[in-house]
Amino acid sequence: MENPNTNEAGEDIVFPDGLQLMRPRVPSAEELAPYLAKLHETRSVSNFGPFCRQYEDTLSEMLEVEHCMALSNLSTGLMYMPPAAGLDGGEVILPSYTFVATAHSMKLGGLTPVFADIDPETFCLDPKSVEAAIGPDTVAICGVHIYGTPCDIEALEALAQKHGLALFFDSAHGIGSHRKGRPVGGFGLAEGFSTSVTKIFTTFGEGGFITTNDAAFAERIRSLRNWGRSGDDNSKMVGVVSKLPEIAAAAGLIELPRLAEYVERRRELMALAQEMLAEVPGIRFPKLDDGDGSGHKDFAVMVESAAFGRSRDALASALKDQGVESRAYFAPAIHQMDVYSGLNHRVPLSVTETAAAEALCLPFYNEMTDADMHRLCELISSIQSQ
Repeated sequence: MENPNTNEAGEDIVFPDGLQLMRPRVPSAEELAPYLAKLHETRSVSNFGPFCRQYEDTLSEMLEVEHCMALSNLSTGLMYMPPAAGLDGGEVILPSYTFVATAHSMKLGGLTPVFADIDPETFCLDPKSVEAAIGPDTVAICGVHIYGTPCDIEALEALAQKHGLALFFDSAHGIGSHRKGRPVGGFGLAEGFSTSVTKIFTTFGEGGFITTNDAAFAERIRSLRNWGRSGDDNSKMVGVVSKLPEIAAAAGLIELPRLAEYVERRRELMALAQEMLAEVPGIRFPKLDDGDGSGHKDFAVMVESAAFGRSRDALASALKDQGVESRAYFAPAIHQMDVYSGLNHRVPLSVTETAAAEALCLPFYNEMTDADMHRLCELISSIQSQ
């Protein structure tokens, strides 16, 4: 009879019960009880009710922005950004090294994606590559705070101003991050955040919100998320609905007071991982610029195969044999996907392609223990030395 605690070679499995890539924190029944009681009493379960408005106000204060609009998901929010900015066609410069929703949403919002390369240390959009990719039809830039690492916001702002472009940020990974002491959320014309199941906190698996300091832009987002209506049944813009249910907003209200604790815990775990893997050849972490802070949405490393002695995929396979789940975010890069293969790439995307071949996201979650992080890093080190 096979031993479930050993692998095919008969060796003990380091994580016989498995080490999941993520374990989302879900409010308990006791925490939800008063909110459910209120919902039962009022029967206000959607349509931007009191919990949703309180959630938006709390986020606005936390992120130091004037306006916050809750959504059922960020994909719709990114799709709303171009029409809310008054853009009707044209090109948007964005990274290919991001989740495909960034490009899909911009395209569904009426803009044609044009990909620029990323910085080899932060893995965020490279402003020099962005400027080289700008053409006569370019109307916008969309930066991405990848893995929670803030973009070079000032350089992108300067480019947007110089060329008269709208500046958006896909901040799906950005909650808990800051740039030069300011929370991510108030930069560019608007930023869009996700609270889906993979994020630092989740509103029951799906959700998102947009932040802005532009009152007119905010009002158009509110209209677009409600079928293009503004307080009556007369649609003035074309928009699909994106309503965050009240019970999901309640989950957000329960989780938001814990956000600082979650971010601090993730920073502790990342510091431990960086210390333990510092001497492992071929393992490299995304770099934060001086004065920046990451919410560390992911535990991402680059696996340089020549130095490590194995490819990224070989490491992932070896980890799987020891009960460890991992994922190659983001491979393939968007420009390598069939759906965007016909686009004309104006600039080299060599750093993007290297990152897509080397990046590996490892298990990471708010309640992860130091002991599990120790064992994981020791396992990676032992795989390298074999």
